[in-house]
Order: sequence, then C-alpha cells, then structure tokens
Amino acid sequence: MPPRFRTAITLPGLSGNVADTLALARRAESAGYDDLWLADAGGMDALTLAALIAQNTTRARIGIAVVPAYTRTPAVLASTAATIAQVAPGRFVLGLGTSSHAIIEGWHGLELAKPLTRMRETVQLLRQMLAGEKTRFSGETLKSHGYRQEAVAGGLPIHLAALRPRMIELAAELGDGVILNLFPRHALPRIVEHVARGARRAGKDPADVEIVCRHQIAVTEDPAATRKLFRMVFASYYATPVYNEFLAWCGSRARAGPRATASAPRRPSATSWSTRSRSSARASSASSACSITRAAASTRTWCRASDSSRTWWMRPTGRLPRSISASAGSERVAVVQPISRAKHRASVSPARRTTRISQRALRSRHARPARVPGAGR
Repeated sequence: MPPRFRTAITLPGLSGNVADTLALARRAESAGYDDLWLADAGGMDALTLAALIAQNTTRARIGIAVVPAYTRTPAVLASTAATIAQVAPGRFVLGLGTSSHAIIEGWHGLELAKPLTRMRETVQLLRQMLAGEKTRFSGETLKSHGYRQEAVAGGLPIHLAALRPRMIELAAELGDGVILNLFPRHALPRIVEHVARGARRAGKDPADVEIVCRHQIAVTEDPAATRKLFRMVFASYYATPVYNEFLAWCGSRARAGPRATASAPRRPSATSWSTRSRSSARASSASSACSITRAAASTRTWCRASDSSRTWWMRPTGRLPRSISASAGSERVAVVQPISRAKHRASVSPARRTTRISQRALRSRHARPARVPGAGR
C-alpha cells in the first residue's frame, strides 16, 4: 500500500504576529491542509503558539519541528506537551532536535555536547513522564528523580529531527517519526535506507515510521527572483557546520565546499593542537581538508598545546583567528592565528601527533595562555 502524503503549512506567517498566525492557521485548515507545523527558533515561542492554534482550529494536526532538546528540561517539555495534548486531543506532535551550535551555544550559552546521547536520554525520560511514571533516571547527560505527572490519554507521538546516519537511525528507532530538512532529492533513497535500518533495530515496520520534511514552495511569476530568495534561505543553513557536513554526506561535497570534510572540536580533548603562522597555513592549505571561517571561530574554541614539559590551554583573545583547518582522517587540528612568521613558528610531528610550540608564541598577544581549572591533570 503506498504511503499517504499529508499536506502541511509552516507557521508562523511572515508578519511574526500572533493574530496573523492564528488567522493563517484557520485559513489553512479551511482550505484542507492536514498539518500545521511550527519551528522553535526564536521570536514567538512555538509551544505557546501551538496551544493557541489548538484553540483556534478543530481538525488539523499541530506539530513542532523542532524544539531543541537542550533548551528545556524533559520535565518542562513533558508538562508543556501534556497541556497542549489536552487542548488538542490526538492532534499534537512533539518534534525534538539537537539544533545547531549557533542556536545552542551562541543564542543560549549552553554546550552542544553528546547530541546522540542527549537525544536518546531525552526521549527515554519523556516516554516515562508522559506515561505517568515516577522518574528514577541517571544518564550521561540528564538525570531526574521523583518527577511524576498525569499520563497523557492515548499517548503522544514524538518525532525526532535527523540529518546524518546515526541520528537518522536513532530517530527511527526511538521516535514515532523522523523529521528531515533541506536534503538534495537524489539523497532520499539513502536516507530512507537508514530510517529502515533504525526501525528494524527496534522491531518496527519501517512503513510505520512517519517521515516529515519541510519543502520550500512558492507560487510566482518571477522564478529567477524566487530561486535567488531560496538560495539566500538555504545559505544561512548550509553555512553552519552541521548542515554543511550533511550536504557533503548526501553526495554534494563539491557544492558543500572544503568546510564539510571535518570540523574542529569545540571543547578540550585528548587531541593535540598546534598554533601556526598565517603563511604556514597558506603553505599547507592544499592538503587541508577543511576550512571553517571566522564566524565559526568566534565560539572561543579551547585549544590544547604541549611542549616537552608543560601543557597549555588557550583560546583566541583580541583579534579572532583567520580560520580553523583540519586534516581528514587525522586528529591533528591546527588553529591558525595571525602570528608573525619570523618569530612564532610551530612544528607538528604527524607520526607522534604531539605538538611542540615555542613559549614565545604562547606569550604573544595573539596566543595568550589561559589557565583552565583541572586542565593538564
């Protein structure tokens, strides 16, 4: 039996006004749209708006695509979702995603760490809470003890956003649906293959896993101008490491550009780091598999460097680095700083993956050492 396709509209409207959004929701429902989906990406709160839309509609399903799993605790998500489910019985879908570094770390000042683990533990806790069970959970990224709320009658579907294989399979395994976004059309069979793999892992029929995707559609008499507008929208997504790497994984590596091959770690790790001069970076640019621009470097990435006797933890100060580059298939990452070529040159031994860095470079105003509690222990 072929899958049933549902028609949907994305809210809020362009005006960003609550009254206009409610009017558009009523109009879409009367026109026969099956679903009304909201994004939770700043501005109007999607969960609050979902409750308002539920009161102003009678038939259409209301979904969130997506609420970041990091910005609300599972207890807050469970209580909010249960409230909306009472207002719109059988019509609400909670969509969860890990979001992006720009939103989680930039907007909210949180750490986007262990996204797969965080998603798995969030869903595990939500299932318990929505079933009315008392929590007794201690995980790697979350813990909750003693929380209980009334069970949601009839249950509440949870969809998970995913881009690449491991998250796609996790979404199909744990969720009732998988939320996709901005994939090239030729990549869909590959994505569906991973959906099926995750569903089978949980003993589910892959056909029972709903796949949701937002597509950009415009009715226009000026296709060229509209495509230009779409490109502007797409660019803001694909400029982020998460979507850029996704585009490369889909088979569009040339369009994704060199950025997509690898991305630098954002927290201290066992990886050895080196500080190189600007000219040294140019010389090695041909072999560099990745180049992350100044905007990505503004996240104050911590860098670990060591010489024969000491370990240093550094972060960019003053002027930001020109770029961050990484080598494919290697843990060796270089943070390129505007340091004088004549005085501050560092050498890396690929065989041992250790870093030797001159103390003069470390004392320079562009690579100032910073003490981190617990570092080097």
